[in-house]
Amino acid sequence: MSRHNEVVAGGCGVGAPPGTRASIVALRTPITAPIMIKIWNRIVPVPCSTVSTKDGKTITLAATLGIRITDPLKAMLTLMQPEISAGAFAQSVIAGFLLERRLDAVSLADLESHALAAISDFAPGVRVEFLRVVDFAVVKTIRLLQEGW
Repeated sequence: MSRHNEVVAGGCGVGAPPGTRASIVALRTPITAPIMIKIWNRIVPVPCSTVSTKDGKTITLAATLGIRITDPLKAMLTLMQPEISAGAFAQSVIAGFLLERRLDAVSLADLESHALAAISDFAPGVRVEFLRVVDFAVVKTIRLLQEGW
């Protein structure tokens, strides 16, 4: 390896989970200053969204996603911000699941397992550990259409 492309794995950093090995990776490139990437688990919020089911019912939900950066170089070259990208991708998968089903056919267990399977390999260098729905509500939406604004 040239001195500009070296990857240095350090020991456990401050705040690292017990038993974590090589929890911080420092990347040095000729273009940028050294970049420190923490590779232990990250908890990512999936933004709250409101989706209509196939039978016209409206559901509002939010979720939490756990990811781990397994290969910092691949993750950095593929995604600018892995947390935001993972949350947005999970949100689109969840919305697609709900749009295809009637309300009486929606279960949280099925939703979580479907979404986890769909996003399990969404980007190289990033592993999805878990997905949990943290907020789920069937809501009644009233939209007022007014003319003359």
